[in-house]
This record gives sequence, C-alpha cells and structure tokens, in this order.
Amino acid sequence: MSIHQTCKNKGFNMKSYFFIIIFIILAFFAGISTQQAPLLHAQAVPPANPNPSADPNASPKPNPNQTEAQCIGFALSAYLKTILDGTRGLSNINIISPEFNLTNPKEFDIFYAMKSGAGGELFKRQNYPNFFGFIGNAYTLSGVGAYHWFNPSKTDPNSAQNWKNEMINAYAGTKFIFGEFGHFGDGENKANVPDLKQQVGEADNDSSVVAVNLFAAMEGSNPEFTRHNMSNAQINDVFSGHGDIAGENPGFPLNEEWPAKIKQAGLTNSWIEMIANGPGDVQTAANYVNKAHAEGYNPIIRACAGDSCGFEEPGLYVQFIRDLSAKITGPVWIIGGPNEPATEHWAAPGCSPTKVVKPFELADVPCNKTYEDVVGAGTPDYHSLRPYPASPCKKQAEDTLLMCGQDLVVKDVYKFSDTGDCEDLPNDGGRRCKYKITNTTAQVSLGLNDATFPIMGNTQIVPNSENSGENRIKFKQRVNEYVSWYLNGIPYRAEEKPEDLNTTENQTPTPLSRIINLSGPLKKLL
Repeated sequence: MSIHQTCKNKGFNMKSYFFIIIFIILAFFAGISTQQAPLLHAQAVPPANPNPSADPNASPKPNPNQTEAQCIGFALSAYLKTILDGTRGLSNINIISPEFNLTNPKEFDIFYAMKSGAGGELFKRQNYPNFFGFIGNAYTLSGVGAYHWFNPSKTDPNSAQNWKNEMINAYAGTKFIFGEFGHFGDGENKANVPDLKQQVGEADNDSSVVAVNLFAAMEGSNPEFTRHNMSNAQINDVFSGHGDIAGENPGFPLNEEWPAKIKQAGLTNSWIEMIANGPGDVQTAANYVNKAHAEGYNPIIRACAGDSCGFEEPGLYVQFIRDLSAKITGPVWIIGGPNEPATEHWAAPGCSPTKVVKPFELADVPCNKTYEDVVGAGTPDYHSLRPYPASPCKKQAEDTLLMCGQDLVVKDVYKFSDTGDCEDLPNDGGRRCKYKITNTTAQVSLGLNDATFPIMGNTQIVPNSENSGENRIKFKQRVNEYVSWYLNGIPYRAEEKPEDLNTTENQTPTPLSRIINLSGPLKKLL
C-alpha cells in the first residue's frame, strides 16, 4: 500500500507532517551580457489623481449581438483604460498593450475591436503619454517568418492581417516589443538559428521595434518549452550586431536572480520579460526590476499565465503598479492586460464560451469500495499512488483535519432549530430557513514534535488522470525525494506508458535501468 493511501485509511496526523506541507509549498515556487545597452527612460507625464478608481460602468456587459472577439476587445479596452488612468504621473512606468499572439487571426479581430471602439483613443499618446506602445508574440510558423507576422509588407503586401499597419502606422509615437520570439516552422525539436538571425535582423532594421525577446532560449528556461533551447553561442550568434533589441523571456514567474544569470552566461542582452501573478508580488517585482537595471537591462513585467490571475480586478493592478513605482530605480515596461487574450480570459471572463471543466470529484469512498463504484464506471482514480483523496476510513476520530494534496479541510458541525427567517415550501410541506453564521473561527494546531519523515509523495506534477501526462519531476528525483515513489518505484505506473525493453528511443535512464535501479523495495520484495 502506498504512503499516499494514508489519506484513505486514517485521519491525517498534522503534527507528523507539518514540515511536509512547508516543503511542498516551497517546491511550487522553485521555478545572462557581453554587450551592455543603456536603459531606456520613460517620458515624464502630468500628475494624476493619486487614488484612481475604475468607472463601474466602463466594462461592457456581454452582448448577444457581439462576436466573441468584439466582446473581449471591448472588455480589454475598459481594463486598459483603468490601468492608464490610474498610472498617470508615474515617470518610471511605461504601459504597453495586452500581449497579442500575432499568428492567431482571432487575436487580430480582438485588437481591431479594441481600436474600433474606445480603445482607439487609449492608443493615442496625446491622450495617454504613459502608453508606450504594443507587444506581441510571433514565431516562424506555417512558412511565415516571425517578424513577417508583424510586418507582412514584403512577403504578403495584401495581407488583411497587418499588425504593424494597424498598430504603429496608425498611432504616432508608439513602439513595438516582441514579447516572445522563436521558430516553429520546420517541426524539428530545435531552434533554427539561420532563420532566427534573419528575422532578428529584419526586426532590427525596423525602427519601430525596440525589443526582441527570445522565448525559453537560454539554458535553464521553462522546461516545458525545451524545443526553443539554444546554446549561449547560438543566442549570441542570433543577436550578433543587434544588441540593443536583444532580450530573453525565460517563461518564468518573477525571479530577481535571472538578470544576473543572463549576465553570467555572457549573453548579448538588453531586455528581459518575466511574470507577476498578483498584488503580493510587489517586492519581488521591485527586486527584479532593480537588479535588471543593475545589469543594464530593460525589464518587462507580464501579468499572469492562464485563465486565472490575481489582477483580474484592474484596480488591484493599478495599486500594484503604483506601489512598485515607489520602490524601483528606473523605468519598467508593464503589460496592460493578458498574454494572448484569445486563450487567457481573465480580463474578459464573461466573453468566452463557457468551458465545461469536469473537476476531480473528492467523493467519499468507503473502505470496501473503489472510486469507480462511487463516482461511476470509467472514472479513473486521481493517481495510483493517491487513489482516494480525503476519504479516511477512521471517521469516528474527532477534532481532526483532512489534508490531501493542496487541500486543508477543517470541519465543524452547526445545529439549528426551526426558528428565524423561515418560510413554508409549497407542495411538499417542508420549510426553508436561512441562517447567517458570523464570527466563526477554527483553531488549527500544528507541531513538529513527531515529524520524522521526508516528503511523503507528489502526484500533482507527474502524469495523472487530470493533467494529460504532464511530467515535471525526473525519475531519479522522484525516488530520491519522495517516500511513496521510493517505496513503490517508477516502472509500470498506470499513468505512464509501459517499459519497453526493445525501444530505440533515447531515454535516460533507459527502461532496463529503470526496472533494475528504480523499481523500489516493495516491487523488488514482491
């Protein structure tokens, strides 16, 4: 029986595993230039209201006569307006547009909806001097070069999707930043250096382009995007002669150590982009910005990754920016909306079609039943090392907590009489009563007295029934750092493909090595 099945078989002993929780939380947050370019400087602007507030009527409601792109575009305009209004007068703050996917026609429709409505006034620097310009992501894809998605005038002069024409040529004084830049065109799991050199060269010849940030190119970047990795020599080759626009986007949350990493790697670099996830990142953001300045880099801050974001309320983003402004030593470029808004909907949650996401049901599974018996045939366990989350057998225990994965459940019982705000229900003779519970607290005691085990297990960031096979922990790391993986071993887990001793794939460690060395004592004994 796996260690994680203790969630099934008895109440969780919080004293024993408090330090386990701390390690798991810390684990989630664990996540350079031979040519130094001068920092750009933001233009001073007139003072503004120091306590801005969003117009409650500014954000449009979904309209059945609008297309989805129009709805998102109008919502983004309202969001960006709040940001621009709230950051007036901050001379070190440059606001840039949402980060558009230049290869996605739907995003062009979203942008066009913005400029056709109220957003068209936001992009005029005579109205908002704190608006720096636009940002977008582009990769060589489908036979189109990364730069040519932005400016198709040479390769496809009649293109209906001319971002440069609709952005830079339409709004005097604005500039453009490539937030992500790379190569997908040949389908190979490696960067195409000659193509990138050509595309970067064309971007540098365009006076409207101030930055090209290679995405996940540097060693140590986000491991989910290793196809973009290049050696330091290749990166310098791509940016040779183009140091002023050279940038790195590692695809990570804010990390104040990254500017120094880029410098230590000896990379030609002038820009860096990283991700803030919410208002609590102010000090980390300030450290990141200041250390970027110390290395001679221009820092960009992107807001969040995915459909949820700590800045969904624009007023919180405004306060974050104002707090950041007071802590930094020079200019910062801040993206005023989502990254690729056609797929990241947090600034326009009411516009996109409802996505039906079936949550993993934390059903109560009796000790003599399986998960399929309770939830339904064909429903897989979350993971074979944690099949019954939050279903203890020993239910008679009192004053205990349940903890499985990241969920800490504190239970209490309330008893009410048939008094108060009650009404009779028609037909069935019952009554409906409303009770308001206030000022309730739960005292949680945590201790380290009996803590003797290392981290018990990890089933969240390895292949499981909910994440489509995503794996972020190497095999050797699993057995060395997690008790359940050490005892049960790596081979023949239900969530991962069977070991194939005849495979010709270049796997490390090899299937035979995994069976011999990483099986774990339980399999070896049995």
